[in-house]
Amino acid sequence: MSELEAKLYYNGLPSKPRLIARTGLPWEASSDPQACTRLKELRVAGNHKISEVWQDDLAPKVKAILDQNNVDWSSIDIVRFGYGGEPSGNVIILIGVCRPKRNSTLLTYDAAIKVALECKELLEQCDIMDVDVELRESDIWGAQQS
Repeated sequence: MSELEAKLYYNGLPSKPRLIARTGLPWEASSDPQACTRLKELRVAGNHKISEVWQDDLAPKVKAILDQNNVDWSSIDIVRFGYGGEPSGNVIILIGVCRPKRNSTLLTYDAAIKVALECKELLEQCDIMDVDVELRESDIWGAQQS
């Protein structure tokens, strides 16, 4: 993953999160200046097979993967993204990873992509092939920073 992708992937979201790792199709930076100004929109996942198994089956298993890999995570959301006037994309498991506290480091790309691929494999074991996994930096407001 390039530094440009990490910085621009969520262009348009108010919190301006930084991408850490993701599954899915390769990202290509466009040479068209207007393409870089397209703003991504967060959307509801809507009716999807994942909602049938998420709460009782997949959610605890995804949390276990995060815990086994020592990921300091803040949120797990089932969402879609889209661009204004265009249809929504695939469903995404969007995992917020806490920004580093003092004397600690951010989850590396290698560690993050391992987690993303483990979660993707879990989805495929449940015959859910059209959901991707993304890990992004996350701030926790009001939380004590140690």
